[in-house]
Amino acid sequence: MNIELQVLGGVEVLVDGQPVDVGHARQRCVLAVLAVAANRTVSLDQLVERVWAERAPARARDTAHNYLSRLRRALAGAEGVAIVRRTGGYRLTLDERSVDLHLFRHLVATARETSDDSLALDLYERALGLWRGEPFTGLDTPWLAGVRLQLAAERTTVRSEHIDRALRAGRHASVLATLRSWVTHNPLDENLTGQLMLALYRSGRQAEALKAFRDLRAALAAELGVDPAHPLERLHQRMLTGDPVLTAPPAPDLGGGSVPRRGPSPTVPGARGPAALPTPAELPADTRHLVGRSVALAELDGSLLDTRGRPSVLHVRGMAGVGKTALVVHWSHRIAGRFPDGQLFVDLCGHALVPPRESGDVLTHFLVALGVPLNQIPFQAVDRAGLYRSTLAGKRVLIVLDNAVSAEQVRPLLPGSASCAVVITSRNELDGLIVSHDAHPVTLDVLSDADARHLLTVALGHHHLTAEPAAMAILARLCGNLPLALRIVAAHLTGRDNRVRPLIDRLSRDGRLDVLQIANDPHLAVRTALDLSYQTLDPPARQLFRRCGLAPGDLDEHVAAALLDVPPAEAALVLDRLAQAHLIQRDNAGRYRVHDLVREHAAELCDTEETDDERLAALGRVLAWYLRTADQADRTLAPYRPRLDLPPDTPTSPPPLEFAGHDGALAWCVAEQGTLATATRLAARHGLHHLAWRIPAALHQFSLLCQGRPEVSACFRMGLDSARQAGDHPGIAAMLYGLGLALEQTTRLTDAAAHYQQALEHFRAGTIRWGEAVVLNSLGTVSRKLGRLDAAVDCFRRSSAVFTELDIRWGVGLNLYSQAEAHRQDGKIDEALRCYRESVVISRESGSAWGEAVGLVRIADTYHQDGRVADALTHYERALTVGGDTGDQAGKAVVLTQCGRMAKELGRDRDSADYWTRAVAIFDELGDERAAEIRTLLGSSDAAPDT
Repeated sequence: MNIELQVLGGVEVLVDGQPVDVGHARQRCVLAVLAVAANRTVSLDQLVERVWAERAPARARDTAHNYLSRLRRALAGAEGVAIVRRTGGYRLTLDERSVDLHLFRHLVATARETSDDSLALDLYERALGLWRGEPFTGLDTPWLAGVRLQLAAERTTVRSEHIDRALRAGRHASVLATLRSWVTHNPLDENLTGQLMLALYRSGRQAEALKAFRDLRAALAAELGVDPAHPLERLHQRMLTGDPVLTAPPAPDLGGGSVPRRGPSPTVPGARGPAALPTPAELPADTRHLVGRSVALAELDGSLLDTRGRPSVLHVRGMAGVGKTALVVHWSHRIAGRFPDGQLFVDLCGHALVPPRESGDVLTHFLVALGVPLNQIPFQAVDRAGLYRSTLAGKRVLIVLDNAVSAEQVRPLLPGSASCAVVITSRNELDGLIVSHDAHPVTLDVLSDADARHLLTVALGHHHLTAEPAAMAILARLCGNLPLALRIVAAHLTGRDNRVRPLIDRLSRDGRLDVLQIANDPHLAVRTALDLSYQTLDPPARQLFRRCGLAPGDLDEHVAAALLDVPPAEAALVLDRLAQAHLIQRDNAGRYRVHDLVREHAAELCDTEETDDERLAALGRVLAWYLRTADQADRTLAPYRPRLDLPPDTPTSPPPLEFAGHDGALAWCVAEQGTLATATRLAARHGLHHLAWRIPAALHQFSLLCQGRPEVSACFRMGLDSARQAGDHPGIAAMLYGLGLALEQTTRLTDAAAHYQQALEHFRAGTIRWGEAVVLNSLGTVSRKLGRLDAAVDCFRRSSAVFTELDIRWGVGLNLYSQAEAHRQDGKIDEALRCYRESVVISRESGSAWGEAVGLVRIADTYHQDGRVADALTHYERALTVGGDTGDQAGKAVVLTQCGRMAKELGRDRDSADYWTRAVAIFDELGDERAAEIRTLLGSSDAAPDT
């Protein structure tokens, strides 16, 4: 079943041509946000911000989950489309061309690449025909409004390109009606008027063409007090004299390309006249393949329109190798016609194998290019800058300043005339130019997965992708989707050995940076590109950059403080300097991502420039910080539980994060579980065994909520190896106990019992009495599940005696719950209920909301078993209230399911459907297969929930 997702108008979904109900306006906002970012992950925080902005309701995240669940159901009938959960957010996965916005961009990109005018016109017409009205009609959020403006600029550009190709192909008559309509609605747009004049002139309507010019001149004089631009005046003059060069396609340029404009419009063909002075045309050759940059190109287009009476200053920034120069050169070629007085280009060598260019030398070069005799160029750089501005006054010149190192290097090269435009590329954030010259920054990131594969497609042709699509996807991932790395790989594959698999093996085995270079060309090497950025840093920033390779995950001021052994406030300043150099990327949460290739280069530098002791000390500090924060999270989730001691802090240890409640602590554990697994692995690999077992031990409560996830078990196994190497009995016991819990959760009960028995022996050897009691309780639980009730009762009795002796009330409550389970299994319902109730009271007194909620659930289960359905529902609902903040989402969904069953048995069909709908939303978010079972229950329900 084919899907069409439309946003260029109202947000609509068609499956096999039939409309699908995707809900009310706010729910369609959610779909629109995911569609704009198709095949890219949108974090939940971003989703809430883009859908509600400052008007977000108190439970916006829960509401968003419900909307996503409903959208999943609405899209369930379509093939190849899904809303999937990814780490930290959601992603709409589908063929991007099934979204009209992305199909529009694809058609336009194809039209731009073809030299066949007929094919290009057909593609442009198909692209423009996708527009049904204003994008996201009826949806009004600040974020969508911004995207809407960006799309309007893209559409304007495409419309003008379409007209250009039509005029070039001699199809002037076919665009006359369209041009008349556009000029009527944009009476001050010189470019549109120039296109209309040319179309009319070539249609034999010279008088109408001249009248269009007079109308524009009158409108400009009345509204702005200016005359038409010189190229348009020249076109008018040529029409008056009947210049034959205007009559036949391909149409010549208006004064070197197009009419430079005061309003928003792209280029248009016109006529070229002789120049009195040399016209500089210094742009390098355009790149053959520019992929995945349509949004950045549209942003550049839109920024050029907003001059506000000053020169347009655009700043394209991003990490080394991300394709800043390629983007700017391509865009400059596209808009060069708007600047008939010339295009200046200079490599400022801000990050190069040679020293940065002096602005005074660049001014000399520019003045000569603009026709100033060398003997008239002043000696003083400040005087050259004044002459440069005077020479550019009133001219339409595009100035490209590539590879700048600082705002100070750039400022003398900025013109004073509003008719000029400047575009700067730099790896550094030149924020001073935003303040002094109202510069507009455009930040480039690495390509998306799809765009990275497409770049390889266009660079290599389709042969490799057809033969080895999976291998090519791996190749793009190994390149980190970095354009420079991808192009180097493409060069390797077009050489003698064009096999993909051996290249993947080399990248995986030999070190990527050794492979990602072109022999005998130091400019074409990822390592060189990154090292040039590194060399511009001050010593503290260099040290932090090197140690980025030691960190197990993303960076923040606490991690950086541990790496540098300085206070967090000082570390934050150093982080900011790395971010300004685009060696790390700041995310919306205030953390800093390190690209894989950057991390690899940092690790190389750390190995060569720091001693073993320095590296190990920095690693130990950062892993100790993760341990202390994990311990703080676990204390927030379960403050009532006894714990093993942590190693002592050092005087300069950065403080661990603190959490206001369960939600914050659980969110941190979920977000950092991969980082904590890496931290455990690093600690074990580098012999920091006292940390390697304590990190997973500090995640005890989180591991209970993970329900036997394999990555949790892997951490406990690594920790067990380290604890054994260290001969640490409490550590061995804690790891064996954690593995036993994981085995019990996956119903491997005999194996779990063996691990518990070993853990008991090591807790005794380490004289950790409370640990003995905890393990005895778990041994009893496994014995009960294996049907060995006598052994279970004996374990519970011994566990209870230790908990009572140590006055650990939480443990007493845990033990009572376990005894209740045994009584219930033995058919002693009254005894079971008594123990459950006592455990609930003690759990409440000791602050264990999780224990209280579990006890209430088992009371409800027992009531249901005894036929007391109403009492069961009451206790399930109490469990939902008590356990709402424990973070046990899977448990919450199970209880909601049971509430639905009870309500169904009581004849409350609408309530049952509501409970099940909420359960499905949670199971969907967790990727839990039980969602399908609940959907079956919903399908059999006679009532649907209110929406």
